[in-house]
Amino acid sequence: NFLRLSFLIRTPYFSSQEDKSERWEGQGIGFVLHFDQNHRFHLARTYIHESDNSNISLLKNGVAYILNTEKDMLNYSYGNWAEMARVLLNAVERKKEYLRYLKQM
Repeated sequence: NFLRLSFLIRTPYFSSQEDKSERWEGQGIGFVLHFDQNHRFHLARTYIHESDNSNISLLKNGVAYILNTEKDMLNYSYGNWAEMARVLLNAVERKKEYLRYLKQM
């Protein structure tokens, strides 16, 4: 059983456009990462394409929390998309491990 995660990098150019919709068609959990004109990370926001349950909410909120607290790593990796992918994957893996730990308790 898989859950699809999507990440959208939102820069000031896209934020200034008329259609500011942060939602796009898809499945699973979506994360929107907001950066300013100097490529500094400001905020990770989330939404869910499918029914929400407690495990999905914990994963969604936990990953967003990790991303919002690791601004330096996101600032550093902006433009180096392989590094950015590693930072995002690391946040997801850390939260998944924590959820596995809770499940065993």
